[in-house]
Parts: sequence; C-alpha cells; structure tokens
Amino acid sequence: MGWGIKPGKSNREVYMTDISATLAALLRIQMPSGCVGHAITEITQ
Repeated sequence: MGWGIKPGKSNREVYMTDISATLAALLRIQMPSGCVGHAITEITQ
C-alpha cells in the first residue's frame, strides 16, 4: 500500500532481503552493495 502502489496479493514467498532491492527498483537507483534480494516484480511493474 502506498502512493503509486496498486493494492493486491501474492502467494509467492518474499523475503526481508527483497525489500531493499524493491525500493531501489522503485526509486530507479543502484542496488545497495551486497544486496542479495530480488525486486518484487508485482510491485515494480
């Protein structure tokens, strides 16, 4: 939920490490160094 984020649900597993990758993708900035997560594609599309 939030500005520009469409409400919805997902049944796939999402980990805490995916949060920083998703925020970087939303802000269109470089991934943090040492980032092991993956962007949550349901949010970034």
